Amino acid sequence: MRLGAVYIPATIQLTKKDIIYRCAAASVQAIFSITEKDIYEAAAKALPECPDVRIAGFVRSDPKEEASEPIFQAQEGWLDLNEQIALISDEEAKEFRNKNPEAGGEDPMLLYFTSGTTGMPKMVLHDFNHPLGHIVTAHYWQQLGPHDLHISVADTGWAKCGWGKIYGQWICGAANFVYDMDRFDPARLMEKLSYYKVTTFCAPPTIYRFMIQEAARKASIPLVSGAIAGTSGQVTTIFPQDKGFELIYGKNYEKNLKGIETRVGNLSFCAFFVASIQASEVIKLLLNRGQILRNRLFIADLMSNSYEIMDLK
Repeated sequence: MRLGAVYIPATIQLTKKDIIYRCAAASVQAIFSITEKDIYEAAAKALPECPDVRIAGFVRSDPKEEASEPIFQAQEGWLDLNEQIALISDEEAKEFRNKNPEAGGEDPMLLYFTSGTTGMPKMVLHDFNHPLGHIVTAHYWQQLGPHDLHISVADTGWAKCGWGKIYGQWICGAANFVYDMDRFDPARLMEKLSYYKVTTFCAPPTIYRFMIQEAARKASIPLVSGAIAGTSGQVTTIFPQDKGFELIYGKNYEKNLKGIETRVGNLSFCAFFVASIQASEVIKLLLNRGQILRNRLFIADLMSNSYEIMDLK
């Protein structure tokens, strides 16, 4: 950022095809990867088809993490950024720190690619004023201050990482809690939040669902879950011993997917309808009468008045 170079955050879920597309669309000239095998290999395989890229480099994992990973072997021509940084003297570092930044204000700073829900991912360019806009996010929505310890569950390649835990949050003086998870584990995440006394928490809706399911399991009570998107909704009942959301969203859910609600919103009549189905499930559980939606998913499309019950076993 201080150099004035525009950077493009990239999620670890990108494939070779995704990387080639982004490099071509944005005329990318430099690409940097971590050394985890699948991620580095995707970047390395994409490189021959990215003619604009002049520099390729990698950042090594923490030594403790690296010891548990497959032995990393960089391809010829890739820069080891850890080695390059080690070559910089204290005097050079201080000189760079005290030097005025090369860019600012309305100069381009950051380029995100959209998730590609309704077509190929599109480029969205932000200038150096972009972080200031998220003071509103941190101060008024998350209500953060200097005494807060905040976590946002988001891959650094997603825009949510920028607006959810970096720019406005640091400007408001909050400390960031970062939990590097190999895979999403709701029980372990809740343990960390409790142990380190995290004060504010932000995550995609499905992360909340898995955490609520874990809390219900610990309390040995069933969970009646409802979700809506546009004019569609779904309801299921999950007992403590059931797989539950894993059968709907997959195991170790991590993605922040966006559906039709990003275009049409979540309509009120759909919310009321799904809530009424949930209420009927709760009453059947309390009275121990009727057929409940255990290991089954009730799906409704109120625009077409179609209803379906899907077996999740």
